Amino acid sequence: MKGDPTQDDQQVSLSIIVYTLLVTLAFLIATRSFYVVWSPILGDVSLPTFSDSGGLMICFWVDLLAITLLMMLTGGAKESPFTSVLFLVPALAIFLRQPPSHFFMYAVYASAIYCWSLMRGVTGRKSRDHTAHGWVNLLCLGLTMLTGYITRPLPL
Repeated sequence: MKGDPTQDDQQVSLSIIVYTLLVTLAFLIATRSFYVVWSPILGDVSLPTFSDSGGLMICFWVDLLAITLLMMLTGGAKESPFTSVLFLVPALAIFLRQPPSHFFMYAVYASAIYCWSLMRGVTGRKSRDHTAHGWVNLLCLGLTMLTGYITRPLPL
């Protein structure tokens, strides 16, 4: 069948997931909080580190870019199983206590990529029902961001 993913497509998707995991793990390990835990094994060698918020922000952007690539490789916004993951990232940023400016940036990026992919499609053909599909998903993302912003934990 023409629409079924091939073995190569599945390997590419799996490779992207594994590489993303390794890259984000490397950035998280290089944050100041984790460096204190594992730095004694290095002895006198000192490595540069990131702030915790900087490391998390880099990880979120790497994840968003990887999800974008996976979504495009697996059918676009309407067909890809990774579309829902794209909308999960901004909500996860709220739960990990990212500043509002960060999680709103992630939400704007996710919305823009979603709309672009929805209008473009995999085949380049425009779908007549993409408007309703897009509005419902974007309004759900907006409601999630608003609820998350209002109920976010504030520092004491």
